[in-house]
Amino acid sequence: MASSAAVPLGFHYETKYVVLSYLGLHSQERLPEQQLSSPQGVQQDIASQSLDQEVLLKVKTEIEEELKSLDKEISEAFTSTGFDRHTSPVFSPANPESSVEDCLAHLGEKARQELGASLQGAMQLLLSRFWCL
Repeated sequence: MASSAAVPLGFHYETKYVVLSYLGLHSQERLPEQQLSSPQGVQQDIASQSLDQEVLLKVKTEIEEELKSLDKEISEAFTSTGFDRHTSPVFSPANPESSVEDCLAHLGEKARQELGASLQGAMQLLLSRFWCL
């Protein structure tokens, strides 16, 4: 049986924030406009784009609500966890221009440093089971 390792303080919050931010970036992108030749095709395309915009607006709203919920969760848990978003390189990067990808890379590196041996053992266990199938 694999040994368990403690997850770094704030890892849950940082991961959730990065995933929501990444999803938010994609919900803001405009859908590519399709060029259709027939008038009926154009009419269907307009209806489709309208529906897509409604879906994107709903997704964007849900992401914003989840980010607010995460903010509240972090604030309420501060006394028990001590996690401070102002000292987190994910929530407060040294360079405000840092991308979501940079944050993901930081989280991955942090997990590798703190959980390296456990991750290596888990990977070996999974690989050994995979090859036994």
